[in-house]
Amino acid sequence: MLSGQVNFPATGVGTASNAIPVTISNTRPAVSLDSLALTASAGFKLSGNTCGTALAAGATCTTSVVFAPSNPSAQTGTLTVASSALGANATVPLSGTGFDFSIAGAGPQTVASGQTANYTLTLTPTGGVPLAITFQ
Repeated sequence: MLSGQVNFPATGVGTASNAIPVTISNTRPAVSLDSLALTASAGFKLSGNTCGTALAAGATCTTSVVFAPSNPSAQTGTLTVASSALGANATVPLSGTGFDFSIAGAGPQTVASGQTANYTLTLTPTGGVPLAITFQ
């Protein structure tokens, strides 16, 4: 019915990742999955769900999952598929890392028109998550 794992790229705290689609297949012959319910653990959200409340035998549907971290850390969860026709819920593992940082400058600096200056910015990751930033 479900397989695999969904791994999200590092995502900023207070933002949401791009949605990753998950296909749900009812491989049970002649058995409809009635009272179908999909849920995602805290820190993850469902979007774009085409599944409805029942899934006919042999049918598929798709939901998308986004990662929306509320703290800077590695996080895990599950996408859970429940139905009155299943003996046990089906699950897909979810994982992602939330990141955040603080920024500090070296203080005010005055630059005359037409001149250049170097200015030091200090970026400090929070939550023990490594941070790589590129300026272009």
